[in-house]
Amino acid sequence: MPFPPSTPQKAREGGRTINVHALIAAGVNADGHAVLLGLAADLGVRLLTCSLA
Repeated sequence: MPFPPSTPQKAREGGRTINVHALIAAGVNADGHAVLLGLAADLGVRLLTCSLA
């Protein structure tokens, strides 16, 4: 199964720099407006998710 593309970022945690990958799910509603469906941040050892839809 292919994984969706992620946006790599650098973040500081406890005085050190870590890699963070942000996954953003967006869509378009019936009116043609962009809608944020959810997002996830992969911090290497843990995954933070938020579903907005």
